[in-house]
Amino acid sequence: MQFCNQIGDRFCFFVNRNIKILFNQTTKDSFGNWLLNGEAQNIGPFTINNVRVVLWHLYDALRNVIGLTQGLSTPSKLGIEQTTLFNLQEITTDLICIPKFYRFPLTF
Repeated sequence: MQFCNQIGDRFCFFVNRNIKILFNQTTKDSFGNWLLNGEAQNIGPFTINNVRVVLWHLYDALRNVIGLTQGLSTPSKLGIEQTTLFNLQEITTDLICIPKFYRFPLTF
């Protein structure tokens, strides 16, 4: 949420107010590709259908987009307070440079 505000992305802020990110972690696999794993929870007052991570945006130090990838969450339908897991991969050779920041709005 804080990064959504820093880059002035109102859509990112709006979507994420009904979904709480419980944790997220970035790592690299044995090939040097970036991995994003995490868990999110529906904190809104209604069931949410078709939850997905539309795009994982990676940014350089100047907040320029250097990579995008998309993925899905499991399960994609969330009842009130239910959680979902997400796993995404960004292939290092597709990046312009080394990422310094990222965001991943969950949408429905």
